[in-house]
Amino acid sequence: MELMEDEQLELMELAAASKRDCGRPPIPRKDPGAKPEEEPLLSNHPYVDKLWQIHVAEQMILDDLEANPEKYQNQKLSELVDDDYDEEKSVEYTKAYYKKSLIPKVILKTSVRELDLEAALAEREFHKKMRKEAERGEAYKISKFRRNIEMDEYDLMHWRRSFEERSLDQGYQLPTSPGPATGRAREICRQRLLWQGSIRSFKPFI
Repeated sequence: MELMEDEQLELMELAAASKRDCGRPPIPRKDPGAKPEEEPLLSNHPYVDKLWQIHVAEQMILDDLEANPEKYQNQKLSELVDDDYDEEKSVEYTKAYYKKSLIPKVILKTSVRELDLEAALAEREFHKKMRKEAERGEAYKISKFRRNIEMDEYDLMHWRRSFEERSLDQGYQLPTSPGPATGRAREICRQRLLWQGSIRSFKPFI
């Protein structure tokens, strides 16, 4: 009985000392269940979808410019305005028929103030010029638009942040100097971005 009391006293003293040293009660942490080191790395930045929406809006306006040039006479693309744009109503949910099925449809409205139409037009003119010059040889193929490159940069930043957080959880840091580990990480980034870019290039806009 005295032994039990001595053990309890020692445990109480140890608990008091632990609380005094670290500033928190000696309560064991509960296992959250999820293991961050086993979860997949994050590579899709939250702003990527918005960038794709901006890219599609720019291309739609440029298509309309080519089809109806008289609408844009004596007007600069940078001076276009949309006074009727309402941010609170920028997303509309409706339904539409695809073949014979009625499926949900999302309409995303983008303000012209968010677009860089002059840069998009310059890029399109450049690709037209390159395609015309390539008619004498091999067919010209656009690998990526500038918005795709920008989206890859955001994805790479997000993936690297996720990689660094994973590295800290596992008790080591990503080497800052060039080396085998850094080269491997870059190669993983490159392969991941190439795969995502090939998928995103054919992403439908609904």
